[in-house]
Amino acid sequence: MGLFDIFRKKRMNRQKTDSDPEELSSLCESKQKMERKAETLLNQATQSAELANHTLDPKTFFEAYNDTLQTMSQLKKLEPYISFNGRSPSAILAELQSIEQRNASVLAMVKRCIRQKWWSSLQQAEQELLPYWNQLPDAAKVEISRLSEHEVQGSIKWEADVRSYDLANDRQIEAFKRAFDLTTEEGIRSITFQAVRPWIESAPGVPSHPVEILSKQASAYQKEHLDLAVACLRKANELRPVSGMLYSEDSYLRLVRYLCKAERFDEADREYKKIQAMFDGKDAPYSPETIAIADLKRSFSLAEEMGTDLVEVSWVDACCQTCGKYRGRIFSVSGRDKRFPEFPSDFCYQCGLSAHPIVEGVSAPMYGDPKHMLEDARRPFVDTRTPEQIEAYNEKCRRMQLEQKQRANYMARERKDHEDYAWIRDHLPELMPKTFSGYRRMKTMHTKNFQKLQSKALELGREI
Repeated sequence: MGLFDIFRKKRMNRQKTDSDPEELSSLCESKQKMERKAETLLNQATQSAELANHTLDPKTFFEAYNDTLQTMSQLKKLEPYISFNGRSPSAILAELQSIEQRNASVLAMVKRCIRQKWWSSLQQAEQELLPYWNQLPDAAKVEISRLSEHEVQGSIKWEADVRSYDLANDRQIEAFKRAFDLTTEEGIRSITFQAVRPWIESAPGVPSHPVEILSKQASAYQKEHLDLAVACLRKANELRPVSGMLYSEDSYLRLVRYLCKAERFDEADREYKKIQAMFDGKDAPYSPETIAIADLKRSFSLAEEMGTDLVEVSWVDACCQTCGKYRGRIFSVSGRDKRFPEFPSDFCYQCGLSAHPIVEGVSAPMYGDPKHMLEDARRPFVDTRTPEQIEAYNEKCRRMQLEQKQRANYMARERKDHEDYAWIRDHLPELMPKTFSGYRRMKTMHTKNFQKLQSKALELGREI
């Protein structure tokens, strides 16, 4: 996933500036704050990357990979003010976002799990990877298909340089379990954000974050104590918004899948609608648009704190026509500085563009020549995208629509399959597969036994 030893402090350029000592002191203080933030983010990115590079748990891998993307995205915003040694955060982020790198990382994770015998059988591998099946490259699916149908014994060999990291997390996890009662639904429900906040701030890594501890405990409970598993995931979802980390919609939807498994279908429907309302729609609190607006407001506040009215918009290749006009340009936030255009009212919040404060004489533009800032500001507002970038944007839109459709189809199938399995148990117990995963497999493969079961169910008025 790449190396993250890239942080290096940048000295302020005090040449060619008319700022008085008091203003310079204020700017230095702001610079130091950004440097401290960059160090914190860099540590988080390193931990997440290390975890994704070494974990044998698919869920942990995908969440760590996404955590790394989010952290590198935040580091990218500091590029105008912080000097990074080696590859820039934006370059690393672009690499991590590429389909090629993601597929290579997923394939490496699958091969690592197989090599170290994380899965005891093909059935176990398919069951663990089911929520992520659409994200697996074909090469990974081929590797998985070679696993034995029968259970095999094996041992996990950990790398020496990861052992200390794992031990620190293990100690934190055990201490958390001693501090909070995770053995009863009442104990889990009684956990509050105020109580776990110190644990969030002191977690040595992602595995020991309270949300992750609860999520992992849910996995341990799912076979024999499903109600406790549901309680853990419900509490995890409650803590996610205030945990200091951004979580994907799929992370929240795990609760819905467990509710379906527990055959609590009405609750599953309510939770699904609640989660959709959090991520889908213009005013959803975690929609891309809402997050982008909040990010822009923070940038404007930072500009005000730094005593500047100028911001520079970032650059994204795969963007819409509106972003094609505004990317890489400098604007006046308030419109008072008539040398530069006022920040556009139709700014797009969907393509990933952001804005960074520009302090004349201190910070230089990233996407233009500092000697020609005024000339660049007067250039026409035209779409600067190349044909390749337009096609990349169209492909990104198609992919996002497909992923959204696949997610909806997956959740609908999850609910129906559990409902059908419960119906089979009550009406055709003699034909009922021993396990839900076995039912899923025979349905996917459309075996003769499934066809027989389907025919019998249809005779009783049930379409499965």
